[in-house]
Amino acid sequence: RCTGVAWAFFFFKQKTAYEMLRSLVGSEMCIRDRYYGNENRIQKAMGNNNQQANGFIDQKNILSPQQCLIPNNLKVSLSTMESSIYNSKFSPSGDLLMVTSQDGICLLNMDQDGKVTKQKYLPTQSIQWAISDSDLSPNNQFLLHSTLNPIVSMFDISQQKYTKMINLQASSGQFDQADWTYRLRIFSLKIAGDNSTFLAGTSIDASGTSYLKLYDLERQTIITSIPAHSDDINSVCFIDRESSAMFLSGSDDSYCKLWDIRLLGSTKKEVGVFNGHFSGVTCVSSKQDNRYFISNSKDQSIKLWDLRKFDTKQRERPFPLDFDYRYQALRSEQVKDVQQKMNKNKYDNSVCSFFGHQVYRTLIRCYFSPKHNTDSRFIYSGSSDGYVYIYDSLTGEKVQVMLDKKSREVPVRDVAWHPYSQVMVSSSFYGVISVWDHRSFSGDEGDEDNNIAKGQNIKDTKQYESEQSEDNNGEDCLSIEDEEAEDFYYDMDLSLIHI
Repeated sequence: RCTGVAWAFFFFKQKTAYEMLRSLVGSEMCIRDRYYGNENRIQKAMGNNNQQANGFIDQKNILSPQQCLIPNNLKVSLSTMESSIYNSKFSPSGDLLMVTSQDGICLLNMDQDGKVTKQKYLPTQSIQWAISDSDLSPNNQFLLHSTLNPIVSMFDISQQKYTKMINLQASSGQFDQADWTYRLRIFSLKIAGDNSTFLAGTSIDASGTSYLKLYDLERQTIITSIPAHSDDINSVCFIDRESSAMFLSGSDDSYCKLWDIRLLGSTKKEVGVFNGHFSGVTCVSSKQDNRYFISNSKDQSIKLWDLRKFDTKQRERPFPLDFDYRYQALRSEQVKDVQQKMNKNKYDNSVCSFFGHQVYRTLIRCYFSPKHNTDSRFIYSGSSDGYVYIYDSLTGEKVQVMLDKKSREVPVRDVAWHPYSQVMVSSSFYGVISVWDHRSFSGDEGDEDNNIAKGQNIKDTKQYESEQSEDNNGEDCLSIEDEEAEDFYYDMDLSLIHI
């Protein structure tokens, strides 16, 4: 436990959200935004003061050539799981890879060259439908995973066994297995940098409210329970994992919200709201620099946000998308319509929006590339079409699209980039783990089946987009109705399954 002096230092060493808002310093944000062609928006946000945005920075001077190398080659494809894989995560050191599915957890050892060796397979208990989210502790000693009930399970990595089953339900008794409709379900969780607390996002209760729950692992008690959203909370993250006073939430109500544990008071109100998405948010992920984060959404966009440019209240969506993303897909014309309406949305304060990947059937995750490798320049995401997409946050361009043919046309829900090398791991609903690395191609060589590009430009991106456009010329929404989908949705009340 922290001493009084140590606790005071920990508490005050991170700026509050309001202090951060006032610290609009330097020209970094202005320069980055100009790459996206958002001059009018930036001038308005900065009060038409262009004094700090004089000219462009040569991108060659931002990153070294080594840092610009991104995964583009399928190194190995492993069929390790017999069920759909939902999460893939590297440990902070990068030597351990955790893959979670509907049946259990697979721990894999991996070196920086991408060589994979299986360490242990863990059959899980108290799992309802699937492991909805999982996280490894910063000290690499334990992992937590959640599911569609109130139970969070702790697995001790050194002892190789489960040590705790944590019930986040308000009542102390056992949860009712039969009460599926209003039973507490955990969709997302993250472990704080102190290794002693974690944050969880829940489903809505009978009153139509979902909660953020901060739990103390040492005292084994809920620190606070915050009524946060009017729909399920699909994703949570800490702004800075090392100083975990501030965090974000993303919900099916389409809003991202910023929270500061030190400013909650008795009202338990958010610091700010990020308006701009037209449909549910599937993921929020921080750049870990106290300035930027990204969000993935069922409106088929990833948005890059400046933490200092939040709104003080929720704004009504000017173009709400009402479709069931588990069974339906938007036509290409509808996606273009979403893009146009986003550009005209006066309440959208996002820096940039990225389109190209697909967010259907499951809660597709997205992240920034590692600090050590790339200075967090790139944004990467899984996709419902089986591809992995990589975008450049400085130019707004799509720089890589990759496909393992074993995962063609099935969702890749999660992707993990090794923290210290150019190795990336994607995992699909076919139970396939794909390991990617960087390869320098010469001439026209490349793997047509896997859409492997030479350098950083995918050579059949236009052809792929054309095929997608041709496929998406049906009725109002495309129905996802094939044998695979029929096998996937079973047993439970399907109106409540969306992970």
